[in-house]
Amino acid sequence: MLLIHPGNWNVGDAFDLVAVGNEIDAAGYFVVSVFYELAPPNYIPGQPCHGDDGTGAGWRMGQEVDDIKAMVGALRADPRCKDGKVGVVAGSAGATHAVTVALDTNPSSHSGDDWPYWFTHGIDTRPDCAAMLSAIYDFSDWTPPTDEIVTDTRFVKYGMENYAQTRDFSTLANLPLNPVFLVSQTGGSGWGFKPLFLINSYGDNPTAYHQIVTMSCALEDQGLVLGTGYQRLTIPGGAHAFAYWGASDHLSDDPSQTVGKDVIAFLDAHLK
Repeated sequence: MLLIHPGNWNVGDAFDLVAVGNEIDAAGYFVVSVFYELAPPNYIPGQPCHGDDGTGAGWRMGQEVDDIKAMVGALRADPRCKDGKVGVVAGSAGATHAVTVALDTNPSSHSGDDWPYWFTHGIDTRPDCAAMLSAIYDFSDWTPPTDEIVTDTRFVKYGMENYAQTRDFSTLANLPLNPVFLVSQTGGSGWGFKPLFLINSYGDNPTAYHQIVTMSCALEDQGLVLGTGYQRLTIPGGAHAFAYWGASDHLSDDPSQTVGKDVIAFLDAHLK
């Protein structure tokens, strides 16, 4: 099981999710939490670059996502990984990485024969399932959060711009690693979709509730049906990502049935 930490694509590390990792470990999984290359922390004005070799919009996306792809491949080859199966659980910016690698069927080069060896020789390298808590699914969707919670949306907007290296909506919508763009690519690839579990809170702060709506529409446009083709859960309140992991899912009269337990049940259904 691969855990991917949140952090607006520019902060955070693998040690942020120890408690969540321990809970998933107790459910019978070998758990790895990943470090991935982060975009510079100072946003656009005068920001330093971590590897001044990029050109054009979206180049930082590839650097971060490639780290996740490489880790998925490493875990699949690890002898502690039963039957080579890999699942991903992630929050916020990390959840965007999770859905990206669950959708991306494009090889890492023309032949697939370079790092991170994604779809090398036409072999499906994607994780077997992915659960996303408060992901950004469409970088061009800047619909603000619901009025359940008043929030300053500059944080997530600046994070998107810093990560994508553009604020042009048309460019953002068609970036090769924009998840909703990838949905249409995956739908036409012939490889099909991996099981996805989309989760958020209704007043999610800073990720707007509208993000999960946009993604659901994109998936259903490709013929996926809620409940069979993919799963979705929205809980009350305005908590974000792993902040609601231990909260009730509000689906039954049992308050001990948490979002985290729902995620583990999803993993069990697709990995065990």
